[in-house]
Amino acid sequence: MKKKILYGFSSFVTVVFLTGCGGDDLLSDKNQNIHTGYIKPQKTAVIGQEYVFDQIPRVKSVRVLNRTDVDAIRVKGLEYLNKLRHQTGMIPFQSESHLDTAAYNHAHYLMINYAIGHNEFAGNPGYTGADPSDRAIYAGYAHRMVSENLSSGNSSVYDSIDALFSAIYHRFGFLSFSMDEIGIGADTSVLHPYGNAYNYDMGISQLRNVCEGEQFQDHGVYFYGVCSDLQFKIGQVQYENALRANQLRNPKYVLWPYLNQTDVPPVFFEEEPDPLPECSVSGYPVSIQFNESKNGEVFVDSFKLYYDANNSEITDTKLLDKKSDPNGYFSNYEYALFPMQRLDWDTKYRAVVSYTEDNIPYEVNWTFKTVALPYPYFKVTQEENAFTVTSGQTYLIYIPPKSCNDTGAGYSVRYTGDLLVESDYHDYNTIQIKVTGSSGDVNVLLQDGRNITLTVVLSDSVMKRATVVPGDSNDTATSANVQQSDESDIWDLLWLLFQIIKN
Repeated sequence: MKKKILYGFSSFVTVVFLTGCGGDDLLSDKNQNIHTGYIKPQKTAVIGQEYVFDQIPRVKSVRVLNRTDVDAIRVKGLEYLNKLRHQTGMIPFQSESHLDTAAYNHAHYLMINYAIGHNEFAGNPGYTGADPSDRAIYAGYAHRMVSENLSSGNSSVYDSIDALFSAIYHRFGFLSFSMDEIGIGADTSVLHPYGNAYNYDMGISQLRNVCEGEQFQDHGVYFYGVCSDLQFKIGQVQYENALRANQLRNPKYVLWPYLNQTDVPPVFFEEEPDPLPECSVSGYPVSIQFNESKNGEVFVDSFKLYYDANNSEITDTKLLDKKSDPNGYFSNYEYALFPMQRLDWDTKYRAVVSYTEDNIPYEVNWTFKTVALPYPYFKVTQEENAFTVTSGQTYLIYIPPKSCNDTGAGYSVRYTGDLLVESDYHDYNTIQIKVTGSSGDVNVLLQDGRNITLTVVLSDSVMKRATVVPGDSNDTATSANVQQSDESDIWDLLWLLFQIIKN
């Protein structure tokens, strides 16, 4: 299994915008690179930064995409992103054709050059621009404030978006208060090491409209280097109104996971730049973003996470904000709480944020639930572990990390008898396995020396439909609310008949 890696890319272009870290701090004094001036005298000032990321997991199989496939991915991706944004109270993204083209062009470039990341290099096949802003301008987009999220190796556009939301800098990009239009592109290649790329380019429609109109002709402060025409002048009021227009349409703050969400992953692994450089695995980050156009000065006094069932606080956490973010990308309005251990499957949690706005205290309190596993599962708790599995049934083996750097569920499989063993990763700490056969044992040897023995039995309807009391090692599987169909009974009977005939 290839390890998931999140790459960071900082594009220092004429006009840049912060994606994934402080994405709406557009009028800050940091990393300013937009030119402003008076008609007399001329001067310069700065605004914004762009940070873009991609995720590199793995893909099992590759199918060549045609135009219809790409269009379908765009529709599904836009619908899914807007569903998630709607749950947070945000305005939807609108599809923008030039951004669609730019997003696809870069996904295609990555595939035909067997590359990853956000850079393109002149002279390579499919080159349309060194960075996301250049590629958007090449595709006909009117301004350069373009942010980009990119993933590779995902099984679907849904999986791509979910993976990007698990990484805090990517998440802040998709939940930008300023961006309101998006282009989505995807491409595949059987020769690429990760098989595919999903690319998302985001922009601001109000700023696009300004750049498509008439430039500033009056006296006073203006901005240039913003539009496709680098000399196009935008008046200060018009420019700032365009940047804040979507912020004013969005809510006062955004919570993630959103209120009452029920399919939250329990884990976060890696991102580059790494928000947790000391760890490789932690719990899923919980975040709050405040809308700078709808809040005064904000300070978070406390950010806590509880098991909702017993009100027990999870104390092993780390809070990231502008001061504690090791990479310096959070704005004054962004906060994320990282549980330092994985969250539990199928468990309800409650987050509580106490903050002050202009010295007035407030509290935000909301719950969410982690996703349930799709199959019965075992939990490894000892050096030697023995479980009983039913032939033809898929199981999951959860291997809790021994430390926050334990992502290595490397393993080998040995088995006896006439068995067919199919195994894969569900995540880096969870193995998915199915054993088919009349009898025999399967040994799963983990890289760290722990051993798992699976004893195979033929299924019966009573066993398969019973609700199993949760247990640890040396026990039957914990129920994952999965009820097998009668089709499995038929296959087991056929397998038994085959064994009788063979012998």
